[in-house]
Amino acid sequence: MGLIASLRAKPPRRGLRGSAFPGADMGRLTASWTIDPGSINRWLRYELGRLVARSRSLARGDAYASKFIRSCVDNIAGPAPFTLQSKAKFLDGRFNDLANDNIEAAWADRSRPGGVEITGKMSLGALHRLIIRCIARDGEVLLRVLRGGEFGSAGKLQILDIDRLDAQRNENLPGGGAIKLGVELNSYSRPVAYWVLKQHPGEMGEWNRGQERSYERIPAEQIRHLFLPDWPEQVRGFPWMHAAMVRLYHLGGFEEAAVINARIGASKIATIESPDGEPPESMITGKDSAGNLLNDTEPGQYWTLPSGYSLGSFTPNFPDAAVQPFISACLRGAAAGLGMAYHSLANDPGAVNYSTARVALLEERDMWTAIQSWYIEHFVEPDAVDWMRGAINDGILPQTYWPYRNTLRFQPKTWKWIDPQKEGQAKIEALAAKLTSRTRISAETGEDWEDIADELAAEEQLAKDKGLTLIDAPKPAAKPVADAPADAHADESGDGTQAAKGNGEDHSVRA
Repeated sequence: MGLIASLRAKPPRRGLRGSAFPGADMGRLTASWTIDPGSINRWLRYELGRLVARSRSLARGDAYASKFIRSCVDNIAGPAPFTLQSKAKFLDGRFNDLANDNIEAAWADRSRPGGVEITGKMSLGALHRLIIRCIARDGEVLLRVLRGGEFGSAGKLQILDIDRLDAQRNENLPGGGAIKLGVELNSYSRPVAYWVLKQHPGEMGEWNRGQERSYERIPAEQIRHLFLPDWPEQVRGFPWMHAAMVRLYHLGGFEEAAVINARIGASKIATIESPDGEPPESMITGKDSAGNLLNDTEPGQYWTLPSGYSLGSFTPNFPDAAVQPFISACLRGAAAGLGMAYHSLANDPGAVNYSTARVALLEERDMWTAIQSWYIEHFVEPDAVDWMRGAINDGILPQTYWPYRNTLRFQPKTWKWIDPQKEGQAKIEALAAKLTSRTRISAETGEDWEDIADELAAEEQLAKDKGLTLIDAPKPAAKPVADAPADAHADESGDGTQAAKGNGEDHSVRA
């Protein structure tokens, strides 16, 4: 037993670097590599403010960071964010067209400016785009739901700057609860309330010097706190650019220095060489011997140098040919950290061909689609159900529509392909092989097949009423088959007959 116990007590066999796992090695080359697993909420408590400030700085002043934020808004929200499609049906499976039309009409009224957002300045679509921008740039967004009184049962939304949620408000509460990063949690880490600053912290020092921070405790039922969690028990979100921020910051500084260096090299054309090392009078007075100012130069301009001085050459070596490959390499790393295709982030379509671009865009669009699904599940659909409950209570919709809350569908933004003709032909072939449906194809393009069918039927009826004949769209032409060599057309029957093709006619030739 002693031998077996000693064998069991032996540590695992170590690798070449002294650890069972190379990533756990504590050698000279990895001494600066952290071994603290840390806590996401502790990190955010001390670093979230700096992280958000730098992310906002990049979004304001860096071209590539601005492109990423704009791509998030354009690809997740799009020009018509999350279009509502009501799919209410009767018990026999037929669509309840009247209920669907009424629900969609009421939703359209709510989506107009003043119908959903408290200030009345934004439509629902504009609010969606602002929410996505805030989440991508700051990592999270805070919305307050105001109900009752002038806001009605359906309520209205107030978007708040996330800075109002003070990350430095932390304390333990009786019963196992706690306030972490401004969020009050129960013993199961479920949000109970949010401690929101009554005044923006950036405005306190400017207008109310010396005033203590004043909080409003808002119940969690009145708050929509949206962020994509990366850790269990994570309470707050952080900017989506976090993995690429340092690279983008240094790349921006390098590009600025490179441009200034190139500008200086392009501005200076020559040097004035002195025989004794003393500067010429022209460098002191700013004039040459003829009294001409030397402050500015023009193309083709010559100077008269003082006696004894000579004009030397100036051949700057910048910009260097290696600058562009270096910038491209840095942008590839940044694109990987942001989840975007390189040619999309860098605006460099010449770097890829059709196949490469398609593969890269497919991977990127999977990311956008996943975020769209998360956003619909955690905000768009719950918001629509709350609205429908309030609309029924306010008499906007009848009580019988309440079961239809589960039939609300939201169509996210979709994308067009680089070669729509090839993609369209592929869809036609898949439809002919019964591998897809018109409903799915329509959904991929952001349309509703039921609406398309109604429009087609209306066009046909209108044409019939007007005595017009609509011409069907031409079918795709068959691909031409290349002519094979003459001996390949020999008749397989062995009678020596060949098809001599010319001028569109078939001539039989006997051997």
